[in-house]
Amino acid sequence: MKRGIFFDESNGKASVVKEKNYFLKKKLLKLIYKQKKLSVSSIKQELNISAPSVHKLLDGLVEERVLQELGIGDSVGGRRPNMYGYNPNSFYILVIEINYVSIRMGLMNPLDEFLSLPEEFFVDLEDSEEYGKQLFEKIKRFVTRSGIESYKVLGVGVSAPGLVDSRLGKSFDSLSFSKEGLAKWLQGYIGIPVFIENDSRIMALAEYNYGDALEMNNVLCVNFTERIGLGMILNGELYEGNSGLAGEFGHIQVKEDGKTCSCGKKGCLETVASEKVLLDNARKAWDNGGFSALRNMVSNINTITISSIIDAANSDDEKAIELIADVGKNIGIGLAVLLHLLNPKKIIIGGSIAGAGRFILDPIWQSINKCTINRIANDTEIITSNIKENVFLKGAYFLAMKNIFADTE
Repeated sequence: MKRGIFFDESNGKASVVKEKNYFLKKKLLKLIYKQKKLSVSSIKQELNISAPSVHKLLDGLVEERVLQELGIGDSVGGRRPNMYGYNPNSFYILVIEINYVSIRMGLMNPLDEFLSLPEEFFVDLEDSEEYGKQLFEKIKRFVTRSGIESYKVLGVGVSAPGLVDSRLGKSFDSLSFSKEGLAKWLQGYIGIPVFIENDSRIMALAEYNYGDALEMNNVLCVNFTERIGLGMILNGELYEGNSGLAGEFGHIQVKEDGKTCSCGKKGCLETVASEKVLLDNARKAWDNGGFSALRNMVSNINTITISSIIDAANSDDEKAIELIADVGKNIGIGLAVLLHLLNPKKIIIGGSIAGAGRFILDPIWQSINKCTINRIANDTEIITSNIKENVFLKGAYFLAMKNIFADTE
C-alpha cells in the first residue's frame, strides 16, 4: 500500500490516515507551506512543542520524501540553522479552470509551481451529466499522461463561472446537473477531495496569495469575461456572503430601461460591459466601416478578439479606444456604488480587459470622479491585474490548499 501525505491508497480510494500525530504533522506541513522554509527553532516556537518532537516529525517527513533539508539559513544570533522545506515532488494539486468555451488543467506542487504547461481542451460549457463525464475522462487522461503516481494528487481545485456556493460544492446554473453538487459528484468518480469556487472569487484568491492584493485587507477584484464578476477580500478574508453567492457585480442595474440581461432583469451592468458587449459593438463598428489599425490586424469580422481590440487601441485606433472607453465608463458607474459601500484600499481589474491598461482605467476613473465622494475615491487605488497567465488555475490551487489544511485552524 502506498502512502501519500494525508491519504492512503486503498482499493483505488483515498482515506484519511488515522495516526497519533496526524494533526501535528499537518500543522507543520501547513506552516512550511506558508513560510516556504523553516528551521527547527522556528517550528518549535510556532507549534509550541519540544525540539526532540520537532526532530522526530522532521525526520519522518524527510524519510517519506515529503520534506527535504535546504541547507544552512541565516544566523539570527548563534549558530546558523538547518532549514527545511517541501520536496517539490512530494504531492500535487490538480487545478481546473472551467469557462464557457474550454476546460484548462494543470498540476501544481507545494512550491506553487506547475509540473508542466497547463493543457486546454475546447469544449463548450453545458449543464449536463454528459459534460461532467467528459470532464472526468479528460482528468483521467491528463493525470495519466503526466506520469506521476496518482496517490500523489491530494486534491482538486475547480474554478467555474456563474452562481457557485463553495461551501456546498454546488453550481446553481452552469453546472447544476447533479443534485449533490459538482464537487461531490466529481469526487465520487476520482476518489479524492474536490473543491469548487466561482471564478471571480478564485481570481481574488490568486491576487491575495500571489498578486497585487498580497495579504491586503480590503481589495475588490473585478473579473471581466463573458460576464462581469467580483471577488472581495474584506478584512483579510475572502467574502462569500450569507448564501455563498456574493459578488454578482454584473447584475447591478446601471440602466433602468436597458436591455434584458441573461438573468432576466433589465439594464444590468453585463448588458453594457462584458466581453460579449465589447465584441458585439466591435463587429457593428466593423460593418459600418469603423477602425483603422484593427483592419490590418485581423482578416475578417469573425476573427476580432478582445486582444486584437486592445492591440488596435495601442496602435492609436480611435474606434478601438472609444469602444474600450464605453465599457470602462459603465464599469466605473458600478464601482462608484461599491466604493461608497465598501471603501476598499485597492480595486484590481482582471480578466481579458486587463491588458488595456490606461484605456480601461481612465474612463473608469472618469465615471468614479463624477459619481463618488472625493474623499472616498482618493483613498482607493485602481489598477489592472499583473498576473499575466493562469490566474484561475493559481486561484484554484490556493482554494484546494486552503481546504486541505482547514482542520489545522
